[in-house]
Amino acid sequence: MRIEDIAIICYEVDQASNGVKANQISWDLLPLEMRQEFIDEVRYIHSVESITPKEWHEHWCKQKKDNGWKFSREKNTLLKVHPCIIPWEALSRKQKQRRQVFVSIVNVLRDSHDHI
Repeated sequence: MRIEDIAIICYEVDQASNGVKANQISWDLLPLEMRQEFIDEVRYIHSVESITPKEWHEHWCKQKKDNGWKFSREKNTLLKVHPCIIPWEALSRKQKQRRQVFVSIVNVLRDSHDHI
């Protein structure tokens, strides 16, 4: 399975787990920059054997900060602010679970591909 295909699956599952159906944007309508971010994150997880959700979250936060993003209580892509740019320990249980699911999807699809 291609990295982009895994990214699409991760995106769709993440959107569904977010619970805000009215604000969901389909993959095809996402700005290229956002699609590329998902692809890059999947590629990163795919390349690191046995990565934990915490390790991936720390990488994700660093990537965001390196690209000018900052913490805010509300997400705003235009202002480059996000409520999850915080230490792992400060994440809500739901946010930790979302990261676990994301990492698990990548690992399962990577491992199934390796055995085909």
